[in-house]
Amino acid sequence: MKTYTLITLLLAAFVIYVVTQEHFNLAQSSTTRPQASMASSTVASVTTRTYASTPRLSWGVYTGSGEQDLQDFETLVGRQADIQAEFTGWSESFPSTFASSLCPNRTLLIFWENYNHSLDDIIAGKYDTYIESFSKDAAAYQCPVILSLFHEMNGNWDDWDGTEPGNSAEKIVAAWIHVHSLVTAPNVKWAWVVNNVSIPDVDGNHIADYYPGDQYVDYVGVDGFNMGNPWQSFGEVFDDAIATLQSYKKPIYIFSMGSIPGTRKATWIKDGLGSHIYTYQNVVGWVWFNAVDSKADWRVDTDRASLAAFKSVIP
Repeated sequence: MKTYTLITLLLAAFVIYVVTQEHFNLAQSSTTRPQASMASSTVASVTTRTYASTPRLSWGVYTGSGEQDLQDFETLVGRQADIQAEFTGWSESFPSTFASSLCPNRTLLIFWENYNHSLDDIIAGKYDTYIESFSKDAAAYQCPVILSLFHEMNGNWDDWDGTEPGNSAEKIVAAWIHVHSLVTAPNVKWAWVVNNVSIPDVDGNHIADYYPGDQYVDYVGVDGFNMGNPWQSFGEVFDDAIATLQSYKKPIYIFSMGSIPGTRKATWIKDGLGSHIYTYQNVVGWVWFNAVDSKADWRVDTDRASLAAFKSVIP
């Protein structure tokens, strides 16, 4: 009798164990499955990189040299830009009058163009007094300034470009360092800006040939345009150059951009600035060249769809 009772108790204990273990397994399953689902959705949100989930990029525009030009543009797009670009020649002083309309809510981006002022003369110190005066005026302005010197130097259309007669990448680097030593305004940041492709693509004219060194550069940047012959997507314009710039481990700007008019311009804007730009590491902002030049009408409102696309991508 005792043996039978013992066997009965052992069987009962085994049944209780089996039932308990099954409940435990079910409980584990119900808690781990949502976690796995959550992990999958997190990965998807990162790889998709939707516009809403990405950090805000600074954005700017070149609209011309008049205060009213910028006001009209901001009214057109319904937003205030973070950056206003300006082209200033070496025969001109710091654009204090124009800049005063930007301070303190916008950053002034100056493309400082040394037409008719040779690299040799800059290196020799011929323009030191002018450079120092420019620096003092910039410091007196007090608000943020980004200074771009020798922009697109790997092209072949400006006086300072590396392949122009008498020039070289070594001279551009030496001139950059010399000017940098004289501009001491604490509110000035330095932007080293290349063209998206080197023209001509020859030894001595590659992007890396022109880099002056980390201590002389705050931002690295690129200019690029969809010229339409052939039509290039946003990625085709910028991917290669930005991949090169990423090696410098500096904040990256697209400092000048645009697309020719056409039925695909709206898509170029929306895909590029609404999506593709967020796939680049270290890119912190961009500037649209909103003007007409000898090549094309680059303005965002060449058609209604393009304007709507632009308004949809600016923060």
